[in-house]
Amino acid sequence: MPEIPTAVYQHHLSGEVRIFRYPGLPVIDTPSAVVFDSVVYYPVPTYCRVYLFLTRWLQVFMTFDDQMALQPDPFDPFGFAFNCDITTPYHRSGNILYTSDVCLDVCVQPDGRTYRIEDQMELDEALENGQIGRQWHQESVDECDHLVSQIEEGRFISSLEAVVPFPKSWEDLGPTSLEKHSINEVNFEYHPSFPRFP
Repeated sequence: MPEIPTAVYQHHLSGEVRIFRYPGLPVIDTPSAVVFDSVVYYPVPTYCRVYLFLTRWLQVFMTFDDQMALQPDPFDPFGFAFNCDITTPYHRSGNILYTSDVCLDVCVQPDGRTYRIEDQMELDEALENGQIGRQWHQESVDECDHLVSQIEEGRFISSLEAVVPFPKSWEDLGPTSLEKHSINEVNFEYHPSFPRFP
């Protein structure tokens, strides 16, 4: 039985590692996905859910208002409620989950169908500059294409709810804590099946 995850280490190509600690136990914890809930003050209390996938190159962060309706980002004119980060599959080691953010993002509005893709140029530049290898680049492109297909076919929201249904009521949760470190300051583990420079 794997240990219950208590921290998430997210590596960025800039060399920064963000360490997230969630306030409670995971909503679910399976070999394919771990899901956490928390609250942020953004600028009002906002209920948040994050899907961390261990078998896909993906994490999905979503926000709700106090009536549990999907809440668009108040600071972005596009008004997305889902921030889909293309990441390496999460790697579990002890009670820590590790991943690397691989530039690409897909932002999706509350309807689950309207989207925009961000940072495609940055992904290509990361390959050209030797920050990532061809495997990371190709897997990222493939995951983005798969995700866009789900969105355009109207299957995006149902695919998340198949992992675990969206919350129906506001829970008494605390905030997620966040620390930022240089990758040289922490013990970071890359996914053993997906090295950074294959």
